[in-house]
Amino acid sequence: MDEHKTEAVDRISDLPEPILHHILSMVEANDAARTSVLSKAWKSTYDSSPVVVLDELFIKEFVKSYELSSEERQKYLSNLEQFRTRYSVHIRGVGDDEEKGQLLARMIIREKFMLLSNNSIKRINQQKELLSIKKFRFRIFHLDDEFASVIDNWVGLVTDRNIEELDIDIGCTFLPVCDYPKPTYLLPQAILAAKSLTVLKLGGCRLDLPFTAGSTRFPSLQQLHLCSVHLDEQILDNLISTFPCVQIFALDNFWSLSIFAFLDLENLRWLSCHQCIGDSKRLTLKQQALKLWTFAMS
Repeated sequence: MDEHKTEAVDRISDLPEPILHHILSMVEANDAARTSVLSKAWKSTYDSSPVVVLDELFIKEFVKSYELSSEERQKYLSNLEQFRTRYSVHIRGVGDDEEKGQLLARMIIREKFMLLSNNSIKRINQQKELLSIKKFRFRIFHLDDEFASVIDNWVGLVTDRNIEELDIDIGCTFLPVCDYPKPTYLLPQAILAAKSLTVLKLGGCRLDLPFTAGSTRFPSLQQLHLCSVHLDEQILDNLISTFPCVQIFALDNFWSLSIFAFLDLENLRWLSCHQCIGDSKRLTLKQQALKLWTFAMS
């Protein structure tokens, strides 16, 4: 027997909770959820995590390795046509068997995504003290009324819990520019109450909100990223005036805009306009905005 043999020591679990929260924020949502079964300490850490990630891409990767029991497979197959009709799912250019397989995968992805969303809401609401949400990311391939309602509920929830970083992506991450979806998700007015926001990332959304020129809606906002977001020059001008402290501003896929006026952004340091081409291009910057460290346009 080796007299010098020592038992393994779990030093990670003894780290301060903020560090453990940071570790969880760096892994995929499913892997983070699995840590809750390691021990009571890890369950407490997961339950109190201030980061919520609902990402369909993660769920899709999980489903690839998911093995259905014969009972589960029969249940899904019996509901294929109902699923196709309810969510208007059409898969073209493939054979019947391949179409059935893809529909089956989408059904499972949707079910697992909704389950993760419901469990996350339950986890947050079960906390004895009001849990502040530092970061919320919601990313899906396709939008329908049910998903829109889920996003609305989440925006209201995280706004009430001092959200700092809000990231909503409706399909933009997965598609090339020419295939970007028409923005159909209307961001709810609840977002206007998010005074603690420091980072806002929106993709495939509509910004038909009552932004009034000169009013400060987002006093703490430092980063704004907009991809394929529906707005016009007037909305953009009004929107810009609501976040005086923004330092990073990125626009992606704004083909309908012809004029970009970045006025009164005295703290702006990084500006990017990608695929922002209309009938004409004109960029207006106030003299103070020439403090830019980085500027890119294509």
